[in-house]
Amino acid sequence: MEAKRTYWTVRDACRRFTQRGRDAAYVRSYELGADDMRAWQSIVENLGLAVPADQVFARLRWCMTKTDLENLLALLRFVQQHLLAARGTPGGGILRSTQLPELPSRRRNILFISGQFPNPLHGGGVRVADFIKVMSRKHDVYLYAPCDRTRDHRAYLSLVPYCRKIRAARLDDFGASRSIRELVAHTEMDVVHYEWPRSVALYDPSWGRHHIYTYMEVVSLRLLRDAAHQRPWSQAWLRTVVDLLNSLKAELADTDAMDAHIVVAERDGEFLARFAPDRSFVVLNHGVNLEEYSVPDSPPEEQTIVFVGNYLHYPNEDAVRFFVEESFDYVARCLPGVRLYLVGANPTRRIRAYADGRRVFVTGTVADIRPWIQRASVCIAPLVTGAGLRTKVIQYAALRRVCVATSIAAADLLFKDGVDILVADDPLQFAERVVYLLRHPEIARRMGQAAHRRVILEYDNSRLLEGLYRLHAGLERGGLRPREELHRDGERALGVARRSMGGSVERTALGGEEAKGSA
Repeated sequence: MEAKRTYWTVRDACRRFTQRGRDAAYVRSYELGADDMRAWQSIVENLGLAVPADQVFARLRWCMTKTDLENLLALLRFVQQHLLAARGTPGGGILRSTQLPELPSRRRNILFISGQFPNPLHGGGVRVADFIKVMSRKHDVYLYAPCDRTRDHRAYLSLVPYCRKIRAARLDDFGASRSIRELVAHTEMDVVHYEWPRSVALYDPSWGRHHIYTYMEVVSLRLLRDAAHQRPWSQAWLRTVVDLLNSLKAELADTDAMDAHIVVAERDGEFLARFAPDRSFVVLNHGVNLEEYSVPDSPPEEQTIVFVGNYLHYPNEDAVRFFVEESFDYVARCLPGVRLYLVGANPTRRIRAYADGRRVFVTGTVADIRPWIQRASVCIAPLVTGAGLRTKVIQYAALRRVCVATSIAAADLLFKDGVDILVADDPLQFAERVVYLLRHPEIARRMGQAAHRRVILEYDNSRLLEGLYRLHAGLERGGLRPREELHRDGERALGVARRSMGGSVERTALGGEEAKGSA
């Protein structure tokens, strides 16, 4: 019996090995047709890769799997449909949620299908959890997400009071649509929000009337930035480009059936719009629930620097490496008593190695990040990779702490360099700005107060979500158009009415307009 089992195991292994060889030969010999090559050239141009399109494809074939090739072909079909066919025709664009027209709102049933449980341990989780809490004041919210009993238990309990129903799936059962079918069986959903790429595979038009996908981070843009720091044609560069193309396919082709697409930063929408100029991308920033940050201010500890992040997200590890290895020595020479706290979940081995118990401290997961931020004389966001929007910078400001950030970390945020934030990309300049604020605590305090005022004006979730409610109402009215465009069309229609009816147009008591013709 044992010999028979071994025979079948070996035979299956041989079959898999043979199939992999056939797949590799197929990929390496694949040639793009004329239409596919035009689409491929447009992708290479829009990515800004300074390499010949035909040569890069010839090289990529040698490190692609059959699945990679299939993803690329799906992306090429998308580009042919949305980019090449849309040239010269009016299409979508970038819309800020505040540009959408104000329309009557009503209480709605809203379902969140989230690829990760909305856990505050990571930036996207903070956003979804905070949005659910605020939205529950005006709408009935339902949640379907995978849940790790150990890691996500506290987050689950924190959301129970705000959701009509939560269906928490086991990690390996998340893709089973029967759970969603049970969740929506007796309730008609007005809007379905999809969070994180993993949720897109669960798209089904029967779940609700309108479907919206949110790009927490445009991963393809992050990978493009990574590729810019690698040597062209190297194995690492080619593998990064393959990963980039897979991500681009997931972000564009796989979300094509959605009714609306939300980005958290304008630059993310501008990047995606290069490949889908006929698609509208609505910008809806991260924010904070101000009431949760309305805690009594406490004096900072002298010469204390704080960085907050989840270190499973590798841009956070890269940020710490940049600061500790390239900037912190200068800070320590200038201020021997300085302390650096690296706060947040899942510190990697590399992060833990920085802790010396004297100047650098690694906390690991903390129950509440707010007291740790309040300890800081200066907070830092030395991000050198990544895309999306940096919630940590907004959280620092909400607690009246000044931040020194790189341009990547500060991009698309409304803080002003020299007023309520300091921005530097060079390691020495970054260190000098940290030292300046540590040596001038009164300036740091005033800048922190200015940053706090900016959060109240621009990053209060209660205000940000008014833009999301406009998006919901706009979809019910039949589409997304900015307020200015609707106004122009309205004026144009009124001009036609005046000319055709030969009279004047007066406003009705209900705020509409009525044509008055001559009798």
